Amino acid sequence: MEAVIIRTSTGTAPFYNTGLVQVQSGNLTFPNVVTNSGTFNAVAGSTIYFLATTTNRFNSGTVFSGQGVNRITGGVSSFDGAIQSANLELNGTVVNLEGTYTLAGSLNWIAATLRGNGTVTV
Repeated sequence: MEAVIIRTSTGTAPFYNTGLVQVQSGNLTFPNVVTNSGTFNAVAGSTIYFLATTTNRFNSGTVFSGQGVNRITGGVSSFDGAIQSANLELNGTVVNLEGTYTLAGSLNWIAATLRGNGTVTV
C-alpha cells in the first residue's frame, strides 16, 4: 500500500515516518521536526532536505538511500539505534549518536559535530 502526501498550505507540523519517502524528481524539504524509523530515498538528481532548527530524531530502522542526496542542515539530529545511509550530507548540524551508524555510500561532513556514545561503521 502506498501513502500519498498532499501539501495544501504552508505549515509547521512535525513529520513522522515509518515507511518509505521517495523523491523521484526534484527536491523535498522538511522545514520542521522529523521523527523517523523508515526510509528516505532520493533518486539521482534529487535532494531531500532536513532543515529543522530543533531536534530531528532518526530512530533504529532509519535508512537514507538512493543515488541522490539526503542533506541534514542545522539543529540537532539524534541518531538512536541502527541507522544506515548512502549519500548523506551533514551540514551545520550536531549529531547525537546513540547506536550504530553504518555508512554504505558517501558521507559529506560539512561543519557538523558528533557527540554521544554510539559507533560509526564505515
